[in-house]
Amino acid sequence: VVAVILYFFGIYIMRAFTSNEAVLAMGERGLKFLAFFYVFIGINNCMGGACRGAGATVVPAALSMVGTFVRIPLAYFLAVQPLNSFIEAAVAAGQTLEAATTAGVAESYMGLFYTQGLSMVIGAALMFIYYKWGNWHTKGVTARMNAGRAPKASEE
Repeated sequence: VVAVILYFFGIYIMRAFTSNEAVLAMGERGLKFLAFFYVFIGINNCMGGACRGAGATVVPAALSMVGTFVRIPLAYFLAVQPLNSFIEAAVAAGQTLEAATTAGVAESYMGLFYTQGLSMVIGAALMFIYYKWGNWHTKGVTARMNAGRAPKASEE
């Protein structure tokens, strides 16, 4: 649902925050790109919720943090590095730093959206690996159910 809303109505949501047409154009392109990755957030949340509900909370929390912190190096290599390269080339060609920076942002901003999408995929993949092959089902409620006894009300 969020993906559909962002894809078709993201531009209208962004208009609540800015009227700058260049920013709106970049944001619309980025949101339409990211809309396809929201399925990975759903996968991640469902599998992580199942694990947490079963009593395994540490690994899903750690995987969530890994998925978040992986954005830092990804953003550097997919957005900052290309922007810096573009600015250096433009300055070497005789543009002022201000003009080069402005043009560079227009050329390399999608790296930030690529970073977000890739981190969604990585987070979902890590959670899928833990869900499929991890020991989350040996924790808490599921461990007691697998042992053949129903959990007491105080254990749920």
